Amino acid sequence: MMNLFTALSPYTDPYINLAIEDFLLKIIGPQEKFLFLYNNRDSVVMGRFQNPLMECRLSEMFQQGIKLVRRQSGGGCVYHDLGNLNFSFLHGERDYHKETSQTIILQALKNLNISAHRNERSDLVVSKNGIDYKFSGSAFKQKKDRSFHHGTLLIDSNLSDLNTFLKPKVSLSLSKSISSVRSRVINLVEANSRLTQSDLVAELMSEFGKCYDCKVQSLDKSVLNYSQQYLDELRSEQWIYFETPKFEFELDHGLAIRAKCNKGIILELELVSDLYPAQVLCLISQELQGKYHTQQEVLNVFESAQLFSEYNDIFTCLIESGIFYPNLQI
Repeated sequence: MMNLFTALSPYTDPYINLAIEDFLLKIIGPQEKFLFLYNNRDSVVMGRFQNPLMECRLSEMFQQGIKLVRRQSGGGCVYHDLGNLNFSFLHGERDYHKETSQTIILQALKNLNISAHRNERSDLVVSKNGIDYKFSGSAFKQKKDRSFHHGTLLIDSNLSDLNTFLKPKVSLSLSKSISSVRSRVINLVEANSRLTQSDLVAELMSEFGKCYDCKVQSLDKSVLNYSQQYLDELRSEQWIYFETPKFEFELDHGLAIRAKCNKGIILELELVSDLYPAQVLCLISQELQGKYHTQQEVLNVFESAQLFSEYNDIFTCLIESGIFYPNLQI
């Protein structure tokens, strides 16, 4: 007999909610299905194999206190705030049931007088003036005997912030990371101005039970637990920034910058300009090779070589290129 359980997280910390999801995936039984719903404070959540330099505006995010999160599933980069409801359908089997999950969501919205559908790319969209607007991004994770399908539901999110923070400053070549596919997006309140998160939560939980023709039980709050070790890993700079797959780039910001990086380490770096002595550019390149590509490392090189008095312009070009992570001390 199948057992269905639902829960709404009491937390708005994106790292804690992902840690809870991981814990639920570990404890789910073969005859169980969970629906875990949660809100996150302002944050950008990227896929397991993505490059943050290609996905978002890190400097602006740091300035405004926006969290950067790397999740364990694949897929693209999304923006979370309290106007966005996140869902996670967890299964005690390898099949993650994406189409079934989407059917539950679409029926819940239909009950709330919102006509939505699945497009040819399997995105959930609302049509407005003949144009499809996406309101949900999703990803999945499969293990040998369990899986989940999770994603976002834009209810009344700040789309201005979404469009600002998910617009990268640099375009990197030959990257092995997964790039997000940009789409027109919409808030569900534009389809029904009376929609509330509590109404949608209730309908999702109800349709979850109807879909599987089973009674739905609430997960005990004590089950909404997590591993502190895993939470620490999610929050670590090593996981967030330096799990980035290998990439190369060539930029020219008054200074030609060519580099190869992997897992946050500068493997090769070449600086070229007719405006500065070749030996100075060579020194900087050599000192940065083997280092993490962070602004702090650039600062360390310029301070130790006492280059600021004559070559502050080179430092400015490197920092403004957007390829060195800001505010990291690793």
